[in-house]
Amino acid sequence: MHRQAYFELQGDLPVEIVFALTGEQADLLMSKLREAKIELFWVRMPAEFGFLAGSAP
Repeated sequence: MHRQAYFELQGDLPVEIVFALTGEQADLLMSKLREAKIELFWVRMPAEFGFLAGSAP
């Protein structure tokens, strides 16, 4: 609690948001963010993703 209060005095804490996207979806997202002139730090790396049997949303 003490550390959180200390960092709150310095402004907003960084937030990590993770997306699991196809290459095409990632390109579209980046394009939309650039059009909106969103200022952010990003990392893009390949990943395998999917659903196991019976666990799809």
